[in-house]
Amino acid sequence: MSSYTTQLKFAQALSIIRAIPQNSTLQPIASDKLQFYGLYKQATEGDVNIPRPSSRQVVEYAKWKAWSRMKGMSPIDAQKLYVESLTQLLSELVHRYPRHELTEFLKKALNSLQYNGNSDMEHEDEDLFQDAYDPIEFELQENFLNHIEADQLTQEDILNSPPTSATASSPYRSTPRHSKHYHNSRHNSFSDVVSTNDYPITPITSPGHNSVTGQWVLSQLQQQNKQNYVHPMDFLQKQQQQQQQLQHQQDMLSEADTLDREVAAATSNLVLSSPRQSPYTVSTASNNRKKTTSKPQQHSTLSPHLSSTSTSTSSNNKKKLKKSDRALEKLQTEVTALTEQIDRLRRGIKLREERDKNRKWSTLGITKVLLKHLMANSAILLITFYILWRRKSPIAYAIIGYIMPIIQDMIRSGGLLDLPFQRPAEACRKFTSGVIESVISNITSKIADLDLARLFTNAYPNTLDTTIQSTACIALSDHCHPLSFVITGDINAMWLRDSANQLLPYIDYIKHDVNLKRLFLGAIYMQAQFINTDPYANAFKEPHDLEALATYTHSQQLRKREVQLLDGVFEKKWEIDSLASFMSLSYQYWTQTGDDSFVENSIWIDAVENILNTIKLQQDPTFNATSGKSLDTDYVFFQTADRPTETQFLNGRGQPVKHTGMVKSLFRPSDDATVFPFFIPGNAMLSVELDHVSQLLSKSAAATVQKSAKTQVLASEASRLSKEIKDAIYKYGLIDHPTYGKIFAYEVDGYGSSLIMDDANIPSLLSLSLIGFLNQNDTVYQNTRKLVLSNDNPYFFSGPRGSGIGGPHVGLAYAWPMSQIVRILTSTEDNEIKEALSIILKSTDNTGLIHESFNVYRQGGGDNNSGYTRSWFSWANGLFGQAIMKLMNERPHLLVNQQQ
Repeated sequence: MSSYTTQLKFAQALSIIRAIPQNSTLQPIASDKLQFYGLYKQATEGDVNIPRPSSRQVVEYAKWKAWSRMKGMSPIDAQKLYVESLTQLLSELVHRYPRHELTEFLKKALNSLQYNGNSDMEHEDEDLFQDAYDPIEFELQENFLNHIEADQLTQEDILNSPPTSATASSPYRSTPRHSKHYHNSRHNSFSDVVSTNDYPITPITSPGHNSVTGQWVLSQLQQQNKQNYVHPMDFLQKQQQQQQQLQHQQDMLSEADTLDREVAAATSNLVLSSPRQSPYTVSTASNNRKKTTSKPQQHSTLSPHLSSTSTSTSSNNKKKLKKSDRALEKLQTEVTALTEQIDRLRRGIKLREERDKNRKWSTLGITKVLLKHLMANSAILLITFYILWRRKSPIAYAIIGYIMPIIQDMIRSGGLLDLPFQRPAEACRKFTSGVIESVISNITSKIADLDLARLFTNAYPNTLDTTIQSTACIALSDHCHPLSFVITGDINAMWLRDSANQLLPYIDYIKHDVNLKRLFLGAIYMQAQFINTDPYANAFKEPHDLEALATYTHSQQLRKREVQLLDGVFEKKWEIDSLASFMSLSYQYWTQTGDDSFVENSIWIDAVENILNTIKLQQDPTFNATSGKSLDTDYVFFQTADRPTETQFLNGRGQPVKHTGMVKSLFRPSDDATVFPFFIPGNAMLSVELDHVSQLLSKSAAATVQKSAKTQVLASEASRLSKEIKDAIYKYGLIDHPTYGKIFAYEVDGYGSSLIMDDANIPSLLSLSLIGFLNQNDTVYQNTRKLVLSNDNPYFFSGPRGSGIGGPHVGLAYAWPMSQIVRILTSTEDNEIKEALSIILKSTDNTGLIHESFNVYRQGGGDNNSGYTRSWFSWANGLFGQAIMKLMNERPHLLVNQQQ
């Protein structure tokens, strides 16, 4: 591109600049205006040729500084850079404001500037430049900057470094607006200004003005205007605010001028120093004399500094002048020292203010920062924990296990015992029923004793909260029969007897909760599967594929050993109450819901058939009545053990028995071996439940519709066995006691041998009326009840901590809270019930849960400390909740506050 073409482009750029309306929102920002101004001056007049304005004159100084930045740049280069900068500015405005009324004009202007391009800007000889511009161009360019005010300029605009070289062909290229150098920080402090060599503080040279005051005014202006930068888009909206700020600055300058005049009046007898000289630098006497004698008329044009003046220049007063100079030097030294002392005081005050600010930040600011980080970290930890818990990670459960005791220890009942809250976190509960939660809230709100209310809150839902190990097909939409695996508590296995008794406390509410109803039905099917696997076993392991087992349809031809989906037996102790518990759960479910759908399922029918066959086999005597030879037995249990209660006599056959009509049971509900195989409480419960299952088979709608011959045979057989067992109990199980009269023995053998005792586990002699074998007011039952709750029962223990029935399973001095619960359920006396409730509360050992047993003589911790055994025993907790529910319905005055 030739010099002539460059000049034409430059002239065209100037016309475009002039055509932009002054009140338009598309005005360039102040820094761009200053750059255009500097380039224009360099292109038209060359290097800066005017004196530097005073730093008090902010706008004039900014213009001078913008021009001086271009020093050394040739006019041709300045013209090229001017055109290039305008091209970039127009391109940015067109893209930023596509719908502005001036956009079309700017597009045309941009196209005209870009014609022939400006990338081919080769080096041109500076001598080819010719000044061909109109003389009024300077005024037009000055008019372009008429909206730059002091409050629009920032220190960055004034102190901005010269444009850096972009290419070899264009050594001075304007900084692109998208560059990181374009958006420099505009928050420089005033200290940045005074530390810059290019921006020294210039003393004010006009008479009556002091440079120190001027410096203070300038710093005030810079500090106030630092944040007042006005973007072109906000220019029109900020007009009123700018005028107010300008008026405020003028008022400040006026005050500063007044102060300067006062200082000048006070120092009117002092010599004026050079405007370039620091006010704190002392002039030599010879220099003063030279200035005074050579140019006495020009002292009024210099800055008023602390130098002495002489009222006479006569050669006759040289001695006086020397003396005055010495006095002046001394005065200047004192003034300088005083000024420095004032500065030190000011710096000290500033440092103290900063220290106070830092101290305030250290107490309040640090606290806020810590809280902010704590909240952020807590949110991250909660999200992480939720993800781990959803994935059933052991880490999540370990965290819960660590935190829950701390939380439970904080949430206490507020009663005399101050029992803790012992329910798991809601997210960790195995099964949740809204109906049961409502019942808990309703009952606890009525109980006056805070400790009793807390114990009920913890104990009643314990089975649902902690022992529903796994379920399948619980939802109604699932096309399969439900299954529920319910563990006993701290032992990860399902006992037939325990699981049935764990669920029965909720039986009254299954009509109101579909999921709870399906949970019961799942337990019935699960127990039926187990009985079909092995009717002699009392406990089973969790199936490895519960979902697959739920879809399995049992066949009449499929025997227990062919069921491949079951993991197997956990413990194979023949306990007749296990089978009775299965029939009890089935019957009570049917009576509460009327749902007999399970009767149609061959799984349940086969289980009942296996039960009846097993019962008939275990009615056989040990010897043949005719030949006297021992008969073969279908079941033996023998193992090497360190306790005799863990194995049986005669290589696992048990003690010999005579045929009575009762059913042998080689183990008790406590899992201890029986002494005599005819276990009276177990036979009593078996008799009751056989009659119940006979009614279920006879009256169920399914059996009536099908009119299955097999179902009718099973119903008749169950009824016959029930009656036969009951008659045998009254014939061989009753004995005459010298103190209590007719009572029921605990175990017999049919030969006349009997065992007088009772064990805490249900079924027991104490629970005969509870299981429905006889009426609560029956004379024989009352006699038996008195015996088992007295010292005539070898396993009744009484001590400072309470009393109750125990058993050989745990040992001497350990009473089971279960016996006190059964005592409440079978009592008709208020005082007895109150005493039992008090013992139960104390037996918790301040843990808030019912244990398996407790030491009646001394208090301690868990098993190792011998204070109690098994802190997690779900059956006893549910039974306690059942007792409280019964009292609330029948004897509310024992629980409810009199005012309530």
